[in-house]
Amino acid sequence: MLTLYLGSSSKLKLEAMQEVLTEYKINAKIVPRNVDSGVPLTPLQDETYIGARNRAYALMKEIKDESAAYVGLESGLVNRYNSVFEETVCVIIYNGKEFAAYSSGIKVPDFILKEMDKGKNHYEVLDEISEKLNANPKDTWGIYTNFLLTRKMELKEAFRNSLVELLADYSSSLLR
Repeated sequence: MLTLYLGSSSKLKLEAMQEVLTEYKINAKIVPRNVDSGVPLTPLQDETYIGARNRAYALMKEIKDESAAYVGLESGLVNRYNSVFEETVCVIIYNGKEFAAYSSGIKVPDFILKEMDKGKNHYEVLDEISEKLNANPKDTWGIYTNFLLTRKMELKEAFRNSLVELLADYSSSLLR
């Protein structure tokens, strides 16, 4: 059985990974372990990838289990096409290789960006909105989309995309 070390103690990240593993019928054990991403609370641009990568490598350095995989998941904001989107990056390190992918992006609504332009941090705006909605402030995609999509979907997408890269690499190595 494969052991996946997750560089976070987030219940939502753990659940997202478990659901993807179940969907792909992969027998694996996930061990959450909190490590520092080394990036701000709301990463911007490349910091999102850097944070995910930092988490995975911090786990590998700390745990040193050569048969395990190390997973870093990090959500952040990116500027694309003159708009701000939120996406999640996942980096998996397995057998000395790095598999990285990201989720699709959801445009951050203008009313949130306007509050940020006034000097508020993204998480502060989300805290205020979630209080009014009686929602989890970390469910950013839920807040952006009136809960038609959720942050768990975002996390699952990023993890699935990285996992599929790993599986494709493993499958192709069997053909060599």
